[in-house]
Amino acid sequence: MIGSLGNRWQFTWREVWAKLADLSAARPALFIQLFDCAEDFLNEMPRPVDYEVLRNDPAKARQAFRRLKGSDFKSEADTVGFLERAYTAIADLRSERLAERYERLIKNFLSRYNLRYRIVEPFKLRSLL
Repeated sequence: MIGSLGNRWQFTWREVWAKLADLSAARPALFIQLFDCAEDFLNEMPRPVDYEVLRNDPAKARQAFRRLKGSDFKSEADTVGFLERAYTAIADLRSERLAERYERLIKNFLSRYNLRYRIVEPFKLRSLL
């Protein structure tokens, strides 16, 4: 599908994740947590030995997360599921500012790339037909 999240995933790094990580409220372990969120939604997770390294090294987790592609997700629904679960993980960091920023970045991303989704509270992506 042309207007899918998977087809626009390559732009999420600069439009969402890098901007989120630049906030002072973002913890070094942000990308470790995001990888934990992604586990159920990816076609393949790194081998267990590699995954242990990612779970213990924020810099390597950030690099590995940056290399994710839209095709690494099982489906469009799994990409949506990941973004929703990521919101929960970010909100669990106990930084209201970070969660609000994530929601705003996702809204801007959806609008910029004309993706037919809207966000309903509490952070659920709904398809617009």
